Amino acid sequence: MKKKAFLIFGLVIVVALSGYWFSVYHSLKNPFDEMIYSETQSTKVTLFTPLSTVVGSDRHFKANDDFISLDYDENLLNDDESMYTFISPSILSFTYSVNIEEDVKVVVVYSYRAKNATLTQSVHLSDQKKTYHGNELLTQLSAYGKDLDWLQTTSQTVLEDDILGLWFKKGSHRYSLDNLGNLTITYDDVLSDN
Repeated sequence: MKKKAFLIFGLVIVVALSGYWFSVYHSLKNPFDEMIYSETQSTKVTLFTPLSTVVGSDRHFKANDDFISLDYDENLLNDDESMYTFISPSILSFTYSVNIEEDVKVVVVYSYRAKNATLTQSVHLSDQKKTYHGNELLTQLSAYGKDLDWLQTTSQTVLEDDILGLWFKKGSHRYSLDNLGNLTITYDDVLSDN
């Protein structure tokens, strides 16, 4: 009798956990939802490798955190690049920076809001004097031997390789570049207008 009760109890636990994982799995509608879930769930009984592990950060989201910043492992980037991730339970942002000359950098930011499943890109160039956006950015880029094609290639590489490619390789295989779920991507005006 005890064996039968123990078996039923074990079966109930397995069914409950399976139901929980199934509901979570189906509530994550795109890879950025997966990334947020993988890092912010305090139970850490997740279906995915935590985002902090994927990017090689030694920091991890804790239950009492409202948000944290995760630095990418420098071995994942080139010498003139840096990248970090800002994460909260509803917002995920990736900031990539590349030095194109001393004290001059191009910054590409991808910000995701879970509420409307939208990834928004913004791009700017900063020097010691000013931050440039839009056509001013393109003018400044040309002064450093870079152009719109370079900017498009760089920003696409950041999204497809440094963010999504790394996630698909080390975090989750559920989505792909060909299947981003319900994700909507809005590109910076300088890239979508030209």
